[in-house]
Amino acid sequence: MLYNDYHGKGGWTLVCGSGFEEVDLDDLPGDILIVGPCACREVGDTLARRYPDRRIYRVEAHNDLMTNTRYQARLMGVTPVMMVPLNPLVSAFTLLQAKLRGLTARVPSLLG
Repeated sequence: MLYNDYHGKGGWTLVCGSGFEEVDLDDLPGDILIVGPCACREVGDTLARRYPDRRIYRVEAHNDLMTNTRYQARLMGVTPVMMVPLNPLVSAFTLLQAKLRGLTARVPSLLG
């Protein structure tokens, strides 16, 4: 969706699940997003050592949609404000009003 609908760019790697072989981690392209506690625990440190010059993001919890969306958008060059069908100023004002009224939901930064 981010790629097609918002003209996101590729060139990064998504790692999730468990049971990785060493060869699975060879020659990964671009920056890396590791999603889920199993993948973070199993290969997070290994990837950080193997690719020290890359940005490596970790989403340690299952179903952490806010963090996952934030990092995927960042890696694709899409800002969350682009995903809202409103003028960016209206989006910012609406979010500010919600926070002033006690919003407790985790919301990504509008600019990523």
